Amino acid sequence: MLHDLDKSSLGEHVDDVLPSFDQMPDKPHMLAYAPVYTSATPAIAQHSPLCGLQQLNGGRRAPDYSRFVTREQQDAISTGSHDELNAANKSALAEAIRRSRQDHAFRTLACDDDATAVQDEPSRPAGTRAHFQLEATDQRPLLEKSVECEPPEVERSRRDSELSGQSDNNQAFRRHLERNGLESIPNSGSGNNCAIYSLVQQLRPHLQGKALDDEVGEIRARYDDAVDEVRRSQPNRPNERGKMLFFDTGSNSSASTLLDLINERYDVNVKVGVVQAGLGDADVVRLGTVRGSSTANRDYTHRLVVWDQLGHYEAVTAHDPTHLTTPPSLMRA
Repeated sequence: MLHDLDKSSLGEHVDDVLPSFDQMPDKPHMLAYAPVYTSATPAIAQHSPLCGLQQLNGGRRAPDYSRFVTREQQDAISTGSHDELNAANKSALAEAIRRSRQDHAFRTLACDDDATAVQDEPSRPAGTRAHFQLEATDQRPLLEKSVECEPPEVERSRRDSELSGQSDNNQAFRRHLERNGLESIPNSGSGNNCAIYSLVQQLRPHLQGKALDDEVGEIRARYDDAVDEVRRSQPNRPNERGKMLFFDTGSNSSASTLLDLINERYDVNVKVGVVQAGLGDADVVRLGTVRGSSTANRDYTHRLVVWDQLGHYEAVTAHDPTHLTTPPSLMRA
């Protein structure tokens, strides 16, 4: 994966693996998530995951990777625009690194490992929607056994006390992320939409400020409209307008509806690993993975991590290798 490349090695070869239009063959085949090699491409370090691609066809000609080419690269090649192709190449490389960082976080936190014991899951603070254990097993994580209901009213002092205790756990988990070269992406959670922010920030990282808020607001409006439509035939489905959405898969799940909208809007198929801060000696609690209902049987395009802070969601990804100055292994606990 590109994330595993040494920063200096990436910088040394980035111009070679994504040549400009003038350097391309007569019939170029640009690859979105891996470089195209020609006989002029310098040797790549033996340990690099890019090495195998250079060896294809003896390094004499580039194989046809046309089905991997991004839409922007296809458009640029068809128009013959030098500037557009160079911009598309840079965009494709940035996307490759971004997806690699996301996948690295997913693998580092072992989001596909459902072995976390159910009894180890921290309880959701009073005042937020609760998860109830319904014969959950190691093979079926708690996330897939949750049901949705409104929690009983509790005293504010008790809620504040529980949130304070979870805050300590979250701070410890944040340090765990840092030690492993990971980081969370903060969001405002405006409009009780932190779940949506945690997805959009990973899929459309160029959106900032008002543009990000507007995008999230548009998705929330479409979500509310979709739920209203469902409620006409399923009156037991709760009215979630203005309320926080949760990454669960209960009978009235927010997750599957939300991810279906995300997948359609961005032409992706997202798999989301949901984690919480651990208790005691456990660094992390893995709540399981969620996917959209309409694309569950298709290959995913993105594996994302979302951190459930019990009352707020944040995205988790690997450090940006172009900004990282201290290797994670050297960071103090």
